[in-house]
Amino acid sequence: MGMEDLKEAFTNLGKEFNTQITEHRNEVNAHLTALEEKSSRKNDYALGDTWYDHSNVRKNDDKDDDDKDDD
Repeated sequence: MGMEDLKEAFTNLGKEFNTQITEHRNEVNAHLTALEEKSSRKNDYALGDTWYDHSNVRKNDDKDDDDKDDD
């Protein structure tokens, strides 16, 4: 194997490595995006549940106030 063949092999190896790294990076980014979306949906649900619970507490407090007014 001559020096030119070695240079070409090394260049091809670098190109292949870059291609594989780019593919891997794209896969990782896709997984991260999916996890972020899933996490965001969970947070939205949690915030909705918290708002719902807070709303119910306020309704119950209002009922308690109404009951006190009757006394």
